[in-house]
Amino acid sequence: MAVHHMVVLGQVQKAVGRLLNRLETVLKVPKLCTRSLGVGLSVTKSLVRDAPDLVRDIGELAGPHELLRVAETGAILAQHAARVGWRGAVGREEITSAAASELRQAFEVLGPTYVKLGQIIASSPIFPETLAEEFRSCLDNASPVSYKDIRQVIIDELGTTPELAFAYFDPEPLAAASIAQVHAARLHDGSEVVVKVQRPGIKERLRADLAILTFAARMLERSSDSAWMANPVAVLEDFAATLNEELDFVTEAESMERFENN
Repeated sequence: MAVHHMVVLGQVQKAVGRLLNRLETVLKVPKLCTRSLGVGLSVTKSLVRDAPDLVRDIGELAGPHELLRVAETGAILAQHAARVGWRGAVGREEITSAAASELRQAFEVLGPTYVKLGQIIASSPIFPETLAEEFRSCLDNASPVSYKDIRQVIIDELGTTPELAFAYFDPEPLAAASIAQVHAARLHDGSEVVVKVQRPGIKERLRADLAILTFAARMLERSSDSAWMANPVAVLEDFAATLNEELDFVTEAESMERFENN
């Protein structure tokens, strides 16, 4: 591992260690809180302890951003796991509902990769109905990116401003999703078009998140026979392939053109 990876990993371990120490003091209060925190703490400790494996999964391009994302992910999951207990749920149904709600909120905080995963949970019959119902809100439109950020993406990609590239470009999106959003525009020849723009930094974020999720799936396979039979690594590989296809706007445009010509 490169020296800067080791330095950042040390910083991450210290920062998360301090967080865990504060969280672990809560373990002395009700058992429900102990169980909830235990899940999040276990995930956080595993992610940070095995960060070198995550770096290997991410590849040579891994850097401080990816390592800090490991700590951020673990901390957010730990926080929401703890909140299951703090909500004071009583009984199996209430606890299950509270856990589903906190997991959905954690996914929304973690961003596009996890929102897409939440959409799969919401629409797949293999997940419990309580979980699927909670995640159906992820199927709605995502919060749009500011026009300032979208404008910068267009400048970076086209080398010019949307005001010059188009006769008209509507700064208000028609719709926003987890990976991209679409804007109405008009070409200089008068053609009305729809412009699909990726969220800024989405490729880097997806790369780091998929490495974390793949590592978590491998860890799950090793720790549980039932999880091994469910083959979570293969599920994540399919998920990653789907995300990569959604990021490939060129292939998408070519497919739309073939469909129109037929």
